[in-house]
Amino acid sequence: MQETQPDLKMFSEEYKLFGLTPDASDEELRRAYLAKTRQTHFQKVFLENISLVAEFAKYHEYYLRIMKNRNEAQERQQSSPLKRETMFFLFFNQGVSAMIRGDLQLAGEKFYKAQAIDPTDPTLLIYLAIILMRRKNYYAAEKYLNQVLAKTPLREDAWYYLAENYFQAELFKKAIETYEKVRELNPAHQMLALRIKECHEAKQRKIEAEKGPSIIKKALEKLKETFAGD
Repeated sequence: MQETQPDLKMFSEEYKLFGLTPDASDEELRRAYLAKTRQTHFQKVFLENISLVAEFAKYHEYYLRIMKNRNEAQERQQSSPLKRETMFFLFFNQGVSAMIRGDLQLAGEKFYKAQAIDPTDPTLLIYLAIILMRRKNYYAAEKYLNQVLAKTPLREDAWYYLAENYFQAELFKKAIETYEKVRELNPAHQMLALRIKECHEAKQRKIEAEKGPSIIKKALEKLKETFAGD
């Protein structure tokens, strides 16, 4: 049976993105893809940065397109096992891609596979904490983030998501204090002013909500006293 040849022209843009030509080997493609997705600006959590999300998603999508085309176009020979470090980053990137798409279950599965290879990677631990936070498991999320900060106390993204975790758990005083720590590390943080404002507002709403029942209770007690006096 004759092999189906890949349509090389169709994927010229994808190869160009990685600085390769269609005759590049799988290993060359994988190295180029990982080099792009391991750039410095991707080595911290970037979910709040729309332009970085778009850039990462493009690298990941183009890599998958090329590999899918190669797999469909020809029978794949058994390749040699990948290095553990390579496997870690492939699983890690799959997890990040799933996070971007909002698929927390798949993201968790991929991140846990990466964690089995390297359980101490700080960026991985922050992503795992975010998943736990979104599932309202605030205690476990805090443990992961504190684990990161114990070893890398200047990780701005770890402090930011620790503040977010406190905010979601309605520990507003702790959240504001932690946001201020982020401000010390990066006064230009693009989300910081808004999140501090929203945290103060949420704290005030909680105070007012807690006041409400006590006011009603006092009014009822006063009515009872009035009727008792009659």
